[in-house]
Amino acid sequence: MKSLNWGGQSALDPKFLEIVNRWIEQDGEVYVMYWFIKAGGVKAHYLFNSYSQFLSNLTSSLWMGLHFGVDVYRHPQFPVRGWVDDDFVKRVLGEIPEHQDWFLISFDDEIGKGETLNTWGDNTQKALVEELKHCYGKYVIVGPDVHWPISPNDYPGEWIEAEIDNRKKEDI
Repeated sequence: MKSLNWGGQSALDPKFLEIVNRWIEQDGEVYVMYWFIKAGGVKAHYLFNSYSQFLSNLTSSLWMGLHFGVDVYRHPQFPVRGWVDDDFVKRVLGEIPEHQDWFLISFDDEIGKGETLNTWGDNTQKALVEELKHCYGKYVIVGPDVHWPISPNDYPGEWIEAEIDNRKKEDI
């Protein structure tokens, strides 16, 4: 199974939630990307290592009045993770070769919402080191940029997608 594309169905559907819960139990975490509909490409990135943490965030009042997609990726997606210091930078450079597109998410702590940084056209190790310098003392996850899927067959791993529409009827 590569993808379970929910095709606009609710992320609160019990079947969707059951799959996410099973993935967290089996793999220890899921990577979640919320993408906000009609918001100019705005996304929020999270790592969740418990189902209760995921569900609490998904149903948070932060999202009231918003219409957004929920992409959940199974299996740890980012092979290099840790607190940024000089040794960590060396480890990253050993894992991400020159001219490999990369994706980096920095966190204030090990779990929760992350700030996204990626190649943005400069996939040199020099550019990666510059971004890592801005993250010293933060927890980051880094890996090859897999260019997030547009269709279910575009992504090599397992992922599931659904939506939540918290807009008031008069705002639609």
